[in-house]
This record gives sequence, structure tokens and C-alpha cells, in this order.
Amino acid sequence: RCSTQGTGKLIKHCLDVGHNKIVLSIGGSCTNDIGIGILAELGFTFINSEGIALDPLAVNLDQIAQILKPDIDHKFELTILCDVDNPLFGPHGAAAIYGPQKGASVEQVKFLDDGAKHFAGLVLNQFGKDISILKGGGAAGGIAAGLFGVLIDVVLKNGFDFIADLLHLK
Repeated sequence: RCSTQGTGKLIKHCLDVGHNKIVLSIGGSCTNDIGIGILAELGFTFINSEGIALDPLAVNLDQIAQILKPDIDHKFELTILCDVDNPLFGPHGAAAIYGPQKGASVEQVKFLDDGAKHFAGLVLNQFGKDISILKGGGAAGGIAAGLFGVLIDVVLKNGFDFIADLLHLK
């Protein structure tokens, strides 16, 4: 029942105090919620087919029928740093590769993978972004794919290259 809500609270706090450029370094997460915990803290709501708001947890991914945007439009640039190329789902996806490392059973990996596929379909239908093929989209339990798919101004970059450029390393 891990979630990315704590990271979402930190991002929201940064926005509330006036920051409009955020760099999020991801990896080694204990979750596979595709970033819906972060998105919930930014005001997004996840609704099931009966119109009921769902908790932003990976166990609910397959039940989401609609993603509602927040009333407040947070305008900010988000750079996501990750050093893996894994896609969101499939044999090399977030659940298949990182789930067993975190103790997920074969059944849990399938459940999480199916939830990721479902969420990717919603994002494509609602936001017009195909996160199923996003290089690095499976990083940190799919955070990269979820945020890239739903938020407006998101760029994924290789973490090492970003830091090397920042520090002028050769």
C-alpha cells in the first residue's frame, strides 16, 4: 500500500511557495502507483465507473474510469531524472522488472502490469499521450509515465547526464 503522496506533498509545497521549475530524481521506489499519489496531491481525482473517487493507490489503477483535473492549474516545468529505459508495462516494464525485487508475487506482478496498461489507455484517451512506449516510463513504479502523461510541461532526462552537465563534468 505504498504511495507517492509524500512526494506529491513536497512538490505541492514547492509550488505553493512560488517555485515553477522542479527537478524530480526518481528510482528505487517502493511503489507501483504510476505517480497517482503525486497527482492526487496536485488536485487530480481518480473516479471509478460509478462516479466514486478512489484512493490514489496501485490497487485501484484498474478501477479508474476517469481522471479529473484539479480546479487550480499548477503551471510549472517538471524535469524527471531517471537512469533506466524500462517501459511502463510488459516483460521489461515496471512491475515485471522491479516488482519481484520488492517482493511481489507472480500474481501481483500481473495485477500491477494490467493496472498500468489500463491507466495508459486512460491517459491516451483523455490526454492524447501514449505513455505505453515512453522510454524510461517504468522508472520508479511508473512515476515517469504517469506524470509525463497527465501533466503539461514534463521532460524526462538521463539523471547522470543532467548532473554531469550541471557540474560541467567531461
